[in-house]
Amino acid sequence: SSTLNFELLTLNFPLRLVSFGILWFFLALSVESSIFPIQDVMFEHRVYLPSVGFFMAMSVGLFGRNWLKTSARPALWTIVITVLVVISLGAAAWRRNFVWADTVTLWQDVVTKAPHNAKGHHNLGSEFGKRGRLEEAIREYKTALELEPNYPEARKNLGNAYALQGHVEEAIMEYNEALRLKPDYEEARKNLEYVVKNRGQLISP
Repeated sequence: SSTLNFELLTLNFPLRLVSFGILWFFLALSVESSIFPIQDVMFEHRVYLPSVGFFMAMSVGLFGRNWLKTSARPALWTIVITVLVVISLGAAAWRRNFVWADTVTLWQDVVTKAPHNAKGHHNLGSEFGKRGRLEEAIREYKTALELEPNYPEARKNLGNAYALQGHVEEAIMEYNEALRLKPDYEEARKNLEYVVKNRGQLISP
């Protein structure tokens, strides 16, 4: 009787684990993939928690019912598949390190893969601006604003780039537009006041 019960356990328990893993994946993913709109649809952190269920189901599915038997050895094909998956993921992570090594290459990769992502263009422009590459920064800010005109941060940073180039009128225009979109935008207001003061004129935002 005990032998029969153990056989039933080894037959049913792995199947239950696979089912639980699949259920876990979709339930955990549903927290951020529901009827509520999200700004960035593709984001790797959304699957961190759901992937626990995915890997659980995949592992149990690969090693099958023999995983409860201490004397059982995994089939050769499961070892080969596991090694190939580990090598593939390791190579992908190694290549990805070259993208993440620098913030400019990171955001360039983002806008290459998602050219209509306004935030990606804005962040790339910010990185160019930090390095003094103002023309490239202005180009990215303008692209972000073409994609999303009501983007106060991009307006403010475009104003910063113009101010650094000495284009005061353009800078003031962008600061004013940022404040129109976000009246409590203190950083844009301070930058506008600074530019106006150093210009020797008093212009109300």
